[in-house]
Amino acid sequence: MKKTDPLTRADRAILEHHALAGFVLLSYLLQDRRSFPAQVARDHHERRDGSGYPLGILLRDRMVEIIAACDVYDALLSRRPYRFTPYDNRTALEQITEMAHAGKLSWEVVQVLVSHNRKDKPHFGDCRVSAEVRGTPPVDSLYGVIVDEDSGSSEEQRP
Repeated sequence: MKKTDPLTRADRAILEHHALAGFVLLSYLLQDRRSFPAQVARDHHERRDGSGYPLGILLRDRMVEIIAACDVYDALLSRRPYRFTPYDNRTALEQITEMAHAGKLSWEVVQVLVSHNRKDKPHFGDCRVSAEVRGTPPVDSLYGVIVDEDSGSSEEQRP
């Protein structure tokens, strides 16, 4: 989606459809709906607390969770139509750390990502993740902003 203005609820539904569409396509292509690639396509936006999409299930597969964390990390570090300025690395890691605080990702997965980004690359088990927030998200971001088509009002909806 290359939309540069806030999403409507209908736009958001279309956007969220990609996970199930990928699952169906990979299940068909691989002739196996239980294949790991099909599972990743379906579940890469699910969260440990059940707050994700498309099914709102509790994410318990560690490999899928690693891919989900990498997907968030990549999205934050990349320019998007709804956010022309990408997050800096520190702020992106802080956002992902907040997801662990909220129970959306496990601490172990976040520790691995943070340890990989440290200069000395400590073992993830020895990596202490700071709760201090020093970064600043880009100000031009429309991520999570949903506009009501009828009233024109908007609300922030963070996954």
